[in-house]
Amino acid sequence: MESYLHPTTRPRAWALTQDSTTMNTIFLLVFTLALKATSTMSNNEVDENESCDRRCHCWHDNNNYGRDMNIANCSGRNISSLQHLILPTNTNVILLECNNVSKLGNDDFTPYHNLTHLDLGTNEISIVEERVFGQLYQLVFLNLETNHIALHVLCQIPQLFQDLVSLKILKLNGNSFGNGSTSVHSDKKKTPNMYPDVFHWLVSLETLFIDGITNATFGLGFSNLTKFTSLIMSGDNGQCTIGNLHNTSFEHVQYLTYLDISNCSITDIEADTFSHMPNIQTLNISYNMHLGFTKLGQALYGLQSSNISVLVANRIAQMNPKCVVIKQEDVQYLNNTSLIRLYVDDNSIMNIERGVLRLLPNTLSFISAQRHKLGYGAYFQELKYLTGLKYLHLSGVSYHIDVPIRDMLEVQFSDDVIGDTADMYNSNGNGIHPMSWVYEIRPYIYPYTTTPNLVLTNLTLPPNLIKVHSNFTQLTSTLASIRIQAESLQHVDLSSNFFQFYDGSLTGYDNVTFLDLSNNLARWLSPDLFQHCVSLEVLNLSYNFFKWDIYNDTGGKIFRNLFRLKQLHLASNGLEQVRGMVFRNLTSLEILNLSNNLLYNFSPELGHLKKLKQIDCSNNQIHWLMSDVRRQINALKLVSPNLTLNLSRNPLRCSCGNLETLSWLLDSGVTRDDMYGYYCLQNDRKRYIKNKDEFQDLISELENKCFSALDVSLGASAGILFFFCVVIVGLVRRYRWKLRYLFYSARLKYKSDHNTPDDGYFMHDAFVSYADEDRAFVVNDMRCHMEVNDGINLNIHQRDFMPGEPIASNIIGAIKNSRRTVVVLSQNFLNSYWCTYELRMAQMESISSGRDILIIIMFEPVPAKNIPPEILKLLHTDSYIAYPSDEEDREEFWRCLCQSVRPQ
Repeated sequence: MESYLHPTTRPRAWALTQDSTTMNTIFLLVFTLALKATSTMSNNEVDENESCDRRCHCWHDNNNYGRDMNIANCSGRNISSLQHLILPTNTNVILLECNNVSKLGNDDFTPYHNLTHLDLGTNEISIVEERVFGQLYQLVFLNLETNHIALHVLCQIPQLFQDLVSLKILKLNGNSFGNGSTSVHSDKKKTPNMYPDVFHWLVSLETLFIDGITNATFGLGFSNLTKFTSLIMSGDNGQCTIGNLHNTSFEHVQYLTYLDISNCSITDIEADTFSHMPNIQTLNISYNMHLGFTKLGQALYGLQSSNISVLVANRIAQMNPKCVVIKQEDVQYLNNTSLIRLYVDDNSIMNIERGVLRLLPNTLSFISAQRHKLGYGAYFQELKYLTGLKYLHLSGVSYHIDVPIRDMLEVQFSDDVIGDTADMYNSNGNGIHPMSWVYEIRPYIYPYTTTPNLVLTNLTLPPNLIKVHSNFTQLTSTLASIRIQAESLQHVDLSSNFFQFYDGSLTGYDNVTFLDLSNNLARWLSPDLFQHCVSLEVLNLSYNFFKWDIYNDTGGKIFRNLFRLKQLHLASNGLEQVRGMVFRNLTSLEILNLSNNLLYNFSPELGHLKKLKQIDCSNNQIHWLMSDVRRQINALKLVSPNLTLNLSRNPLRCSCGNLETLSWLLDSGVTRDDMYGYYCLQNDRKRYIKNKDEFQDLISELENKCFSALDVSLGASAGILFFFCVVIVGLVRRYRWKLRYLFYSARLKYKSDHNTPDDGYFMHDAFVSYADEDRAFVVNDMRCHMEVNDGINLNIHQRDFMPGEPIASNIIGAIKNSRRTVVVLSQNFLNSYWCTYELRMAQMESISSGRDILIIIMFEPVPAKNIPPEILKLLHTDSYIAYPSDEEDREEFWRCLCQSVRPQ
């Protein structure tokens, strides 16, 4: 499998090509870093006959990549002058970064003719004498980054690099060249600025790190540097204010294979700018936010005859624009290239024009378009034409995205539009036919907004596609309704969307080995969903709500055909029990992840899972393990000696009744030695366990305590009492809302002289449940529209609650004596204990009386992650009314609300 550079975050340095010259450069950079890292781990000190400055550390090293080196590390020693620095004359490497050196004199490095590496980065150098590098014929690495060497200083010493005939890497970035330009022009937008001709001596130069000056241009002297292949001008490494690139900017650096001009404030690029670099393989033009795809598309004209294989164009559009659409003219010149990898991350792309994907070259095997706002579009039809594509990374942003409205979708996918486009392509002789896949538009409610949902039922993917990632794209379809066609597809990541899995089975996933469906907030799992996924090896269903489907599947129907599955991840699904033969046919399973659930009963059949290596039940509510489970794991341990069971962050009981489980954890060999995260509840206090020695001491204490007759008797009594307490507390906790409701209902009935009114008579038409922060909306707007204008009698707690009565009693009375309960749902409502209490009591009243009393107003958009699961379920199952943001829609809102509350 090919490996690819994947700049998902802002690139700090530069991507790498595979030619031998660049590999040489990589070696030198890594070698220099290794020298710094090994400065405190030297094998042999320097020869006693050779002197070494007391401020430095000198040593002889023959283990760095097989090279014999004499190294002097003087980094970070507050050295301000090199005039009196005394080092062994045979020194090969001098590290002087992070000091206070301000001047480089002619005699500073004269004694060190064997010098190959010189690091002067991060100093205060502003003065450089002409012969400072004289006779350093063997120097291959020179670092002068992050100093104060102005450009005009280099212009005044044209023979500065005359003797550096072996130099391969030169780092001059971070020297504020932009402030030291020798050419001052009245029109900076049009007149190029020339880099000085001081570099033409460097006949062996391969890589140059340098700041980007305004309207940068490389002079004629660079044309002699036939080995100069890598140029890094990125603002991430120093300062870069290029602004405009001209047709002559790179005219004399025709041997370049790697060019990094990212974060350089580029606003314009002339069409022939890159035409002088036929050997260019990697171009990084990211983080030039004022460039945009239109201007980039024009600049790509110069790459048509090049060897370009990697194009990195991350964030070249402004942040959060209204609409970024990739058009055909933006990519038309890529069609004649041999591009392999394309990165367009962080550009807020919202749509791709029809025909764009057809223009991408067939050599393209990797596309990364992450953190965008892409939705369904006509470009889906053209994915199949990317015949060379193997890896596709698509992702959206993790906040709300506005989806096109129904009318826009209907126009976009209408037969007329499709037919006209098809005719246009047919007229060109390309034989393109109208869209063959079926679509439909359905309304779908999810936590952010109510939007139409376009459901694709047949989707043809690129024929050679191996891996696809599509995260945070807010796709809301039923996944089984999308039948994909991609024979080579092996890796699918659809996590962090809103897919539903309640019906049907996945089609087209026959060869998929990795499937990630985590974090889709799905509540139902079809027992036939994975029926055809016979090649699956890794399945991730974490961060969903499959609690009841897993609990009820005691026969193993859901995972019945996954004979090759090696990893199953069911973390964070709210699971309370895992039992029976749910893992019946997972005979190849090696890793079972059930962490971060609410498991208190872990009793599945495990004996047939002969290849199991890891069971992760961490961060659950497991107090003990059943003897049958322990017996099965013991049997598996004989077949798979490396099997481990993780019960960290579970409230294990330190009691006599649980002594058998604790002893088994210590003696069975399934628990790791460090026992990080383990604790035991002893006398209702957590006793943390650092290692197995402490665990052994704990068990010994329990044994001494539990085997005394008196302690056994007391322990038995305490165990029985504890058992009943747990049961009672569990029942009270489970039915706490219903118990509160019954208590206050009985109290209200006792104090009342008449029974609860029937549906024909109520004291109020509606009880309004709201947070104090939303009081203005209720007291001003709602009361005016409903009570004053429509004569509806509202119960508002700040006005109508009985003084002196408990709040809970007032709430029950208000709900019982009101025909409806109107909930003003907002983030403030969810943060309020009493608001949540009012909603719970209204639900109980609805269940008890059989009346449909709840009306929910979605007062403001609330992210799904902030809504408790029980309220989120209510929103999924019951209708609600969204409070409109537009003033003109509110009259209809109040009319509908009053009609729902008014007695029929």
